[in-house]
Amino acid sequence: MNKLFAMGFVILMSLGYSQSVWDSGIVSFDYGFPVPNVNSNLSGNILFGAIPDQGVGGFEYADADVNILTLLAYDMYVSESDTLADVLVIYMSDTTSFEPGIYDVNAATDALKLFVWLREIDPSILVGLIDSSFALEDLSVLNPFVSVTGNMEILEINQAQLQLNFSGTMFNTSFQPMLISGSFEIQNTLPVTVYPFGSLEYVEGAETGSVQGPLNPILNSEGVGAFSTTIEGTVLYNLLAYHEVETSIYDIYGVALLGTALNFPQNEFEAEFVVSATGQTFPAAIPYAIGQVSLDDLILLIASGEVPSIETFPQLRLPGSDGSVLFSQTISGVAILSFENLLMANSLGETSMLSESWLLSDGSIDDVKGFAIHQAPNTSVLGAPFPNPFNSSVLIPLSLDRSESVTLILFNLRGQQVHTIDFGQVQPGGQNLRVDLENTLLDGGLYSFSIQSTANQIGTGSFIYLK
Repeated sequence: MNKLFAMGFVILMSLGYSQSVWDSGIVSFDYGFPVPNVNSNLSGNILFGAIPDQGVGGFEYADADVNILTLLAYDMYVSESDTLADVLVIYMSDTTSFEPGIYDVNAATDALKLFVWLREIDPSILVGLIDSSFALEDLSVLNPFVSVTGNMEILEINQAQLQLNFSGTMFNTSFQPMLISGSFEIQNTLPVTVYPFGSLEYVEGAETGSVQGPLNPILNSEGVGAFSTTIEGTVLYNLLAYHEVETSIYDIYGVALLGTALNFPQNEFEAEFVVSATGQTFPAAIPYAIGQVSLDDLILLIASGEVPSIETFPQLRLPGSDGSVLFSQTISGVAILSFENLLMANSLGETSMLSESWLLSDGSIDDVKGFAIHQAPNTSVLGAPFPNPFNSSVLIPLSLDRSESVTLILFNLRGQQVHTIDFGQVQPGGQNLRVDLENTLLDGGLYSFSIQSTANQIGTGSFIYLK
């Protein structure tokens, strides 16, 4: 499961989709009747876990003209020989975006706002709640507690974090009452792609090479990009380039930059990051290189957003001498990084001298050193497929500036073409392409797709099919 979600996030990162996801956090709530005198606390990550496990998180997305916000907390456990889950869900929909404020419980279909508590359910239903294949009206068979009065107060909401308080009265289908009150505090710890395309030129020892393309190892044998994470005020930029040296085996070059937001201005100012063999500097740069990396490990490395470690990659080459890295970026969407003649060494005592020159783009320019990196701005996939994962059909938002004959080509993880859908002539404007796989012979898993017209490729993406 870890690898499956990691693959999905790698592709979404490479395409720059803006759907908000908060993957981890904590929830604390009190419940009971006639007074809420029982306390429950859950914490964890909703994406990377095992069983038994707890997870807390949420996501916000736009479906047609409706904004949907879902918060989720679950506790999966083994009871005798069965795996069961307790799940708390807050579901909010509206025609306007969600901002800090108080939202009353509402059963209206166009502005639905409620919280639901499910006890001892099959975990497959949890997956259905996440991918929306299990509809809210189907919950009655599970005897859930559903809010009938109360409210939800959003204290803070942005792409980094969300804080929400909730309280109200709930009843189950047996008309048993329950009072509940609590709070969600969730955050996004996933890496954010700041530059999904680029090029790298390097000299290591006597070897000279170059890598270029979008950062997407599922679809491309080589690629360059950068992603960032921010934890307690410390910003990490991780530049990464990979190229396939044999089937599903890759060489990786990377540079991690650590600093505060002030160290990453977008005004063409050239900032210097110090390279230290002892790692005792700040702001700091950590160039690294790894040979013979499997596709699975490359995908997990990108999805984690972390600097690789010797424990995970014994062949990892790190700086063996002090030096410096020069980095600059502009408001036009370009970043440049370079360093020269840095001694690199691994745990086996192997050394080499390394020089690198990076050129990165956020996709707003036409090319990087002559390599086409951006589709025409008036013909593009608008957002992530939804729901994703799914178990029958998925919608792909699409905008066309003129009428086009549109075809979708589906590929498996080996890059083999496995399915084609001809949508015929699609009219200009925004719309959702419906991809229905229920009656196909395809197995469940991660698939990448290419949407093409008679003239060119319109866009690419991926989704997870839960058969």
